[in-house]
Amino acid sequence: MPKIIIVDANSVGYAGQHSADLKTGDLPTQAIYNTLANLRALKSKHKEANFMYLWDDRAQFRFDLLPDYKGKRENTPEKVKAKEEYHAQQPYIKKLLGYMGIPQLRHAGYEADDLAFYLCKLFVARGYEVVLVTSDKDWLQMLDKNVTWFDPRMDRYCTIETFQEFTGFNTIRKFTDSKSLLGDKSDNIDGISGIGEKACSLIFNKWDSVVDMVKEHRALGGFTKENIGPDFSRFINKMNALCSNQDGLLKQFKRNCQLMDLSLCPPITGLKFEKTSKDPEAFFDLCAELAFQSIMRKRGIWTNTFFEEFIEAA
Repeated sequence: MPKIIIVDANSVGYAGQHSADLKTGDLPTQAIYNTLANLRALKSKHKEANFMYLWDDRAQFRFDLLPDYKGKRENTPEKVKAKEEYHAQQPYIKKLLGYMGIPQLRHAGYEADDLAFYLCKLFVARGYEVVLVTSDKDWLQMLDKNVTWFDPRMDRYCTIETFQEFTGFNTIRKFTDSKSLLGDKSDNIDGISGIGEKACSLIFNKWDSVVDMVKEHRALGGFTKENIGPDFSRFINKMNALCSNQDGLLKQFKRNCQLMDLSLCPPITGLKFEKTSKDPEAFFDLCAELAFQSIMRKRGIWTNTFFEEFIEAA
């Protein structure tokens, strides 16, 4: 079975940015170096696999739903500095990946998550095994029998077989619905007040989805501890409010689904990968310019790993 590795470029890059500081002159280089080191480690594990790196664009449809989407990501001087330093390194990462012949994709109006979801389904349908490389748990939504999620920062894996142990939910639907109930502070998405992890655990042990819970609420004319059980006592008022759309809570949940459930992303068309052509000399020249001495000292290993056809041609 052919294999493809889909890499969340910014997830890997930001993880590298937060490792030990490296500099060439005034340019921070740890994100660049660690992206390359991560790629080499992946290639050593998946020698015959194809690779692709996905980049984020501004997902305007999410800002239309929530104008302050991701609005608190730069709320400290440290976060601002890290973002500025990482963005200064992005052009170098893209150049080096291009010199290595790695396909890259950025598509107007979509985040890497959206592109990965679309491509993952496409490749699985074509008979590929897919490995998703990211620290972003949103990508767990893509798991299938031939799809593995790998977090290089924590060196951990998740498969459809280990999904329940890893997430606490036995279906993707329960996982995505729980995320929409809980919200996501990192993206500035408020959850449903009063519905926390304990309530989610109870809800999804009883129902397969929030839709099913709302249907039963309507059939019963409301929840009581007598008709759904005493375990729900602490949460019954909030669950009734949610299911009856009191204060717009059900509407908020549906909005969160549109923000967080990747299966609800607007249709993606016209994808075009950036054209790449392997260029080992340009790769090593740029590594030398960036003072990546460990790469230059092991030039033969990097050549054997990524530019083997050039050795044969020589």
